[in-house]
Amino acid sequence: MRNSFKALLFAATIILSASCFRDYAEPGPVDRQVSDGPVEIQLMLNAPGEFTQAETRAMTYAQENTISDVRVLVFDQTGKLTSVKAGENVADKTATQTTPSTGISGGGSFSVMLDPSMGGGTSNLVVLTNLAGVQGAVAAVEGLAVNTSYADAMNAVFGNVSAPLYTTGGTIPMWGETGQISISPSNAQQNVKLLRSVARIDVGVGVPSRNSANDAWTWSGKNATNENVPFKLTGVYVMRPNDRFAVAPAVANVSGGKATAPTAVGSKFTAAVSSTTFNYAVANELFTTRSIYTPEAEVIMNGTQGDSNHKERMAIVVCGFYGSDATPSYYRLDFAKGGNLMNVLRNRLSQFNITKVSGSGYGSAIEAYEANAMNMTAEIYSWDEEEISDFQFDGTYRFGVSTRSVEFSAAGGETRTIVIDTNVPAIAFSLAGAKEMQTGDTFDGSYENENYKYTLGNTASEQYTLTVESKRSYTI
Repeated sequence: MRNSFKALLFAATIILSASCFRDYAEPGPVDRQVSDGPVEIQLMLNAPGEFTQAETRAMTYAQENTISDVRVLVFDQTGKLTSVKAGENVADKTATQTTPSTGISGGGSFSVMLDPSMGGGTSNLVVLTNLAGVQGAVAAVEGLAVNTSYADAMNAVFGNVSAPLYTTGGTIPMWGETGQISISPSNAQQNVKLLRSVARIDVGVGVPSRNSANDAWTWSGKNATNENVPFKLTGVYVMRPNDRFAVAPAVANVSGGKATAPTAVGSKFTAAVSSTTFNYAVANELFTTRSIYTPEAEVIMNGTQGDSNHKERMAIVVCGFYGSDATPSYYRLDFAKGGNLMNVLRNRLSQFNITKVSGSGYGSAIEAYEANAMNMTAEIYSWDEEEISDFQFDGTYRFGVSTRSVEFSAAGGETRTIVIDTNVPAIAFSLAGAKEMQTGDTFDGSYENENYKYTLGNTASEQYTLTVESKRSYTI
C-alpha cells in the first residue's frame, strides 16, 4: 500500500514560500470614479478549474472556456433587487477594433457601472454569465421588477432541456456573487468565483488517468491488476434526468462556495423518453469524457439502492459487448458510493470507472434501468471542480487536492488551507522545508518548525484539510 501511495504523493507535494499570496487573476487598472456619481466596478471572473481546460468531443476548447456575456443583479441588504446591469468586456474598452471581442476564455474581466452605496448601505452583486445561449433567460433577467426578492429573481432564470446539452457547442451558464459590499471607489475591483449550472458525467472502462498538461482524462481498459476488462463500451444512457436546470442555486443549497444539495426545477423525463433522447454513442469503445452534461438531480430521495424509488431516481445505463457476445448488453449504474446514494450536483464531475464485468447484461436500456444491477462493477468518484483541482488515481487509491501550493505575504501570522480528497487509509506528507509528517488512521496530527505550523484534520468521510500557518514575518 505504501508504495502505491508514494507515487500519488509525488504529484501532490505541498510547496510553501514567502512570496506575495495570489489567489485569483491579478486585476488590471480600473478608472476610479468619484463617489457622487456612478462607480465602475471591475469583476474578475474565475471559471471552475478542470471543467474548463481541455478539448472535448462535443465542445471546442474556446466554447467550453468562453464567458460570452454577463448580467449583474444588484440586491440591497434586505435581499430586494435594485437594478440589473449588463457587464462590459474590459478588452472591448481598450481594443482598437470597432467590433466587440468574442468574450474572455476561461475567465477574465468585465466591468459594470453602478450607483454608489449611500449612508453605509451595502449591496450583493449576483453575476450570471452566458445567458444568451439559454432561451428566454436574458429577457427574464432584464424583465425583473425592482424590489423583486432574491429567491423570486433566481427562480425566474432557468434553462429548459429537450435534448442532450451542448452536443453542438455553446457556452455553459455560470453563477457567482460578491456577498454584501459597499459600492465605492475603494471596492472597485471584485473577484468572483463562478459555479457552472450543470453537472458533468464521464464513463470509462478500466483505470482512468489524467494528463496534467491538458487536464484530459483517458481510460486504460484494464483493472488495477493490469488485466483486461472484457467489455467494449458503445453507449451511455442518462435515465430520468430533469427537464430544466436552475442557472443560480437556491441559497440554502450552497455552502462554502459549493453546492451541497440540488436545486431541482421542472420534472423528470420518463424512462422511455430518456432511452431514445439522452443516449450518447462511444466511438472508441473505451470511454466518453466531456460530452455528458445534465441538470442537478435529487437521487438520494431518503432511500437506498433498490428501494421503492428505484424507478424514479436518475441513473445511467451503459451499453456494450461483453466478452465474445455478438449482441449488446445493458447495465444500470447508480450514483452511489460504498452503497450510499449521492445527489447529482452542479459544478461536480461524476466519474464512473467500470472495473469488472462478469457476464451479459439486460436486453434494453429500459429493462436494465428498471431491474437491479447485475454482472458489472463500477467505482464512482465525484468531486467539485472548484474545490478539488488536481486528481491522481492508480486503480486502487485516489488522491486529490484543492491546490498544489500555498503562498504567504511577508507579514506572517497568516493561515492557508488545502482540501484533500483521498481513500488512502494512512498518509504521509513530504513538505518542502520540513521533515516528513506522518499520521495514523485517525488522520489527526500536527507538526511545526520555526517558520510554519501544519495541522492535518479529518472533516468528512475521505476528506481532510491541511492547515498551514506562517509563524514569522520577513523583510523584503
